[in-house]
Amino acid sequence: MHKFTFIILFFATFISRIVFKLISGYDNFQLFGDSVRYDILSDRIINDDHNMDFIAFIISPLYPYTLAVFKWLFSENWQTSAVIFQFFLVSLSTVYLTKTALLLFDKQVAIITGVTYILYPFTLYYNFTLSQETSFQAYFIISIYFLLKYLHHKQLKSLIISAIFFSLSFLTKSHALLYAPFIAILIFFYQSTNYLNFIGAKHIMIYGFICLLFTLPGGLANLNIHNTYTLSGMGAKTFFHNGNSQQNYDFVFNNVGLNNDDELAFIFDTNYIDAKYGAINKLPHVIKQDYHFELALAWIKNNPNEFFRLKLYSLYRFFSPSVTNKHGTLKLLIGLIISLPLFLASYFSIYYNLRNNFSKHAWIFFLQISMLIFFLVFMPQTRFRVITLESFYIIYFAFFASKLFSLSKNNQLTKSLVK
Repeated sequence: MHKFTFIILFFATFISRIVFKLISGYDNFQLFGDSVRYDILSDRIINDDHNMDFIAFIISPLYPYTLAVFKWLFSENWQTSAVIFQFFLVSLSTVYLTKTALLLFDKQVAIITGVTYILYPFTLYYNFTLSQETSFQAYFIISIYFLLKYLHHKQLKSLIISAIFFSLSFLTKSHALLYAPFIAILIFFYQSTNYLNFIGAKHIMIYGFICLLFTLPGGLANLNIHNTYTLSGMGAKTFFHNGNSQQNYDFVFNNVGLNNDDELAFIFDTNYIDAKYGAINKLPHVIKQDYHFELALAWIKNNPNEFFRLKLYSLYRFFSPSVTNKHGTLKLLIGLIISLPLFLASYFSIYYNLRNNFSKHAWIFFLQISMLIFFLVFMPQTRFRVITLESFYIIYFAFFASKLFSLSKNNQLTKSLVK
């Protein structure tokens, strides 16, 4: 593909995001409640307070520090500069997603991928909202592109770039670390002979060393403040309790706390009193995390039927397109109309390509597995799937669309020859 094509895709994405921002009528905080916490944390950093504690979690550090840099550089214009930066990142996402499609398939699939990603609506409002999602998705897409480039061409430079952007990914949202073991598997088993397997092991160590190097600033800060070294954020056990609790069960199946945050008091409210551990959320993280984990295990043990029902719901949410019905019937219907064709086409294409060339497409299968683990172990938060997985579904949707187009074109040619 000509470089001019990528330039067009970049600016088409950038302009489309500006237009959507202008016509949406929303500010940079209204569409996602988590934006407030990043604003608070970046203010802390500006005031030389590097404690990323937000009660239930120690927040992954990169995004709050990114906002702090914009506040420091641009003062009262920091929001505008941060949004422009995010528009730049999502435009890069289009380019590298298109390049990924070109690496896996051909030019036609790549073009369809780029255009579809620009039009795909489910990340639009994240792009100007001051939250981690846009940054994470961009870093992760770029990381996957260079990982696949390394796997296809065995260039160490591509491996290093992939490791850098994967580090930026998990320092933005730590759930990306679930994919780390599968990256190691891909690097190791893409090699064929015993000698090359030794090289694969060495390359895994290089990848891991780069990632570990990137954890040092945040990890050492948390070691000093919280007496624990973190690879990114900290809060997996609290999140596990969030997803495996009576509060979550009542929220999912009985609509308790649907229109407020009451169902989250047991992990976010410092005044919450647990019957066994007291004011659990006031405790240090090294203690609090273990207590939340024990409470989750106790609930699972005492409520096996409810636990099993939650896991079935998580499985359903993983494979089902669109938003949940809790967002309203109209949004659910619109979401289904938009995303159902994409999901069905991508599922078929992934199965088709895995069956015909598993080693080339194993990366997407492993990515699905890592996100399925997230949904089943923790909870089915659709936005995590959207920003981690669905952009890559677009590539396989484009493959399906390309095959349909070619089939239609061949049928037209056949008809014309018959005539």
